[in-house]
Amino acid sequence: MNKMKKFTYQTKLVGTQCVPMECSKEQFEQVINSSETAHICGQLRELACARKQAEEAGTWDADQEKRYQNAKSKLKKQLPVFCFLASFGGQERKAKNATASGLAMLDLDHVDAPAELWERIRSKAMQAGCCLAHVTPSSEGLRLVFVRPEGMSVSTSMAWFAGMIGVSEYDAQVKDLSRASFAVPADYILYRNDDMLFGEAVPAVIGITEKDAASSISAAGFSVDKGY
Repeated sequence: MNKMKKFTYQTKLVGTQCVPMECSKEQFEQVINSSETAHICGQLRELACARKQAEEAGTWDADQEKRYQNAKSKLKKQLPVFCFLASFGGQERKAKNATASGLAMLDLDHVDAPAELWERIRSKAMQAGCCLAHVTPSSEGLRLVFVRPEGMSVSTSMAWFAGMIGVSEYDAQVKDLSRASFAVPADYILYRNDDMLFGEAVPAVIGITEKDAASSISAAGFSVDKGY
């Protein structure tokens, strides 16, 4: 069994009062069922749809892209965030204060149909310990939270999990224990296993060691960097 520690959340990404707090199931429910979370993500989705339509029409330009990125950034900063990888003991959300939760995360960006991608990889992802899958706030990506195999670093577990589900491109920066994940409304969530997400102990992935993972990752054409 993997001994799990609590992951955390903040009411906003930045701010003097934004200290990570332990996230219970009840607090998680409150965030994802918030009308404010739904409203902000709805605005982000509208922005993304307008951009896609303009790109398809050939009318999108560099100035519009700059305005889009600025508007998206401002909206996302209004959302609560989850810190799935760690808790921080009541201190600032910095890597030096982090205690690993036992979870890791894979972000698949620039995905046209996240829900369809999830259905294609669902079985393999669940077998590899996925405990949460959701469309990202802008509706342009898929986030997968999974139980990190015991004794395996975050960066290695990300490459291992990617290989298990058959994807070759993902956001490698998510290995930082202090990485924040913007909240989404409940209807963006495609899969959730509360026993694994909130449980104090969950079944370990059988028969996987750091050495085994490194061998399979190299065979699949991934590179393994060192990290948490």
